[in-house]
Amino acid sequence: MFLSAGQTEKAAQAKALQNSLLRRYLHRTGQGPVETQKEEGPMPVIMKETTVAANSTNDNLVSGSAFEFARQRQIVSIGVNAAATGVLCNISSGSDVVAERFSVPIATVYPIIPDNMYFTDVMETGDRLVITAQNTTGAGIIVRTVVQVTPV
Repeated sequence: MFLSAGQTEKAAQAKALQNSLLRRYLHRTGQGPVETQKEEGPMPVIMKETTVAANSTNDNLVSGSAFEFARQRQIVSIGVNAAATGVLCNISSGSDVVAERFSVPIATVYPIIPDNMYFTDVMETGDRLVITAQNTTGAGIIVRTVVQVTPV
């Protein structure tokens, strides 16, 4: 069977591609196969901006998020900022109380990752993340929340 130069080049490229794909996922040593480390995908993040009305409480700042309930074991890093003073916050993750009735830091921007991510917890499958904000002032205050989710 005779192949033209173009066909030979295409066959060589296909063989190289096949070898590189196999080498990428099926490494072997004299002792047997070796698992390769998977590349990390994008990290899920919850970013919410909520106005908490005067003298009221928001029962869960992350309510309705796709990541409110843990689908698997995961680490959550949490940052909360308020546009003005007077907001108290509670954070719980499943049965863990992460932070209780603390004054929220004041900033007019979202919490910066990783600088303003003051709270971290491990959530088990099915755990619910609850971030409660209480406004103790006579005017509405904007509360910004960032939750970074890392599957374990």
